[in-house]
Amino acid sequence: MAHKSAADMVKEAKQQIENISPDQVEREISSGDATVIDIRESEELTQNGKIAGSVHAPRGMLEFYADSSLP
Repeated sequence: MAHKSAADMVKEAKQQIENISPDQVEREISSGDATVIDIRESEELTQNGKIAGSVHAPRGMLEFYADSSLP
């Protein structure tokens, strides 16, 4: 079995992602149809502020937070 390169994996993942405009994001948040996960580090939130209504999950911890088998 051939191994995929990181670039191939990123390309495949991007094909499954729906990109939406900031206006669409605002509408979906306002209607309650979306949850924004802010993956920036804590230092970045301190510098730049938090996205209103978002859930903070630093990128390095995202998989751990998403795995329900972990405490």
